[in-house]
This record gives sequence, structure tokens and C-alpha cells, in this order.
Amino acid sequence: MMPSVRGTARGRLVRLLKLAWWSVCLGVLVWWFIAVEPGTLQTQASEPVQHQTLKGVMALLAFPAGLLWVWSMPWLVPAAQAVGLPMDGWPWYAPTVMARFGCALLGYAQWFWLLPHVFTLRASDS
Repeated sequence: MMPSVRGTARGRLVRLLKLAWWSVCLGVLVWWFIAVEPGTLQTQASEPVQHQTLKGVMALLAFPAGLLWVWSMPWLVPAAQAVGLPMDGWPWYAPTVMARFGCALLGYAQWFWLLPHVFTLRASDS
């Protein structure tokens, strides 16, 4: 009978890595809310350094899925409007927060679900 992963040292390490990863993601978001001035996001061309930094750090934390998400954001807004979601009434910080949450969810799924699942499948094949 195999020991439970939850009680092993590996299970504790995985939980610690998850906690550290989510803490960094949350810390970046808190820094962004403290550093950014409300209403400063006009267009992507004139995007403040804080917005670019948040997207960059989140894209790195969730690399490569997060980078793909951040790159796809300029096309998602027109697509949402074409589907009938009005973006005009959304708060000024909505695009940046959408980028952050997309990166966080994709990164978590990639690092803590998909990658271990692939390694488990590869280990069972050999």
C-alpha cells in the first residue's frame, strides 16, 4: 500500500510551493493596487509602468500559458464586445485585473495540475 501524498515530505513541499506561488501572485496584485493611480489606464500605447510590470510579472509566473494570455488580451476585448459584453461601463482597472486573474488561473493549472499529471503519466508508461 502506497503512503498518502498528503502526509509525505513531497506533499508538504507541494503545498509549500503552492502557498508561495499564490502569495507571490497576491503580493504582486497588492503592490499594483498601492502603486497605481486610479484612472491612469487610457490605452495600451500609453500604459503606465505599473500596468506593464504587473502583466510582465504575472506572465513570467505563469510562463508559458500566462504569456499567451497576456498576448491574447488585446484581441479578447473586441471579441467580448462582439459577443455583446459592453466594456465601456467597466472600471478603469478591469483589463489589468483580467490579465492578472487569467495568468493566475492558467499558471496554477499549468504548474500544479497539468505538469504533475504529465509527469505521472510518463512515469507510469516506463
